[in-house]
Amino acid sequence: MDGWRWDRNRMLTVLAATLLLAVAGYWGMALFMVPAHPAAAAVQVAAPAGPTFDGAASAPLVRLLSPGAVQTDVTVLGVMAGRQAPLALLSVDGAPAQAYAPGQRLGPSTVLAAISANAVELQQAGQARSLPVPGLPPLPTDGIVPAAVERH
Repeated sequence: MDGWRWDRNRMLTVLAATLLLAVAGYWGMALFMVPAHPAAAAVQVAAPAGPTFDGAASAPLVRLLSPGAVQTDVTVLGVMAGRQAPLALLSVDGAPAQAYAPGQRLGPSTVLAAISANAVELQQAGQARSLPVPGLPPLPTDGIVPAAVERH
């Protein structure tokens, strides 16, 4: 009986070792074999073509498909600049004022394109629109003048 047991254990060990070698061989071949590629020198990559449509020509179509979006009412209350990106304080369609950065959407087809000291540029339904920034209130001529303002 001991001889039979020794043969069974030996057979199971040989079978397990064979299975382990087969699995290791398969994954070794699958992971380390380089797939055959055609010669890289023969392949020429064409430059991607630019858009084939004209933005000005598509503006009437955009207006036709989104008539409500063209009517977005934007009021400029002020602009802020600093170390970070500039911000514009805007009221959109009569809503309370919020700060917006360039690139943010104000409506379905309205995007804040740029902010400068004098104007806020919008893209509404494919058309550029410039809104002036309101001027600062005049400094008081009498009374207390804020310390941050130097008068010469």
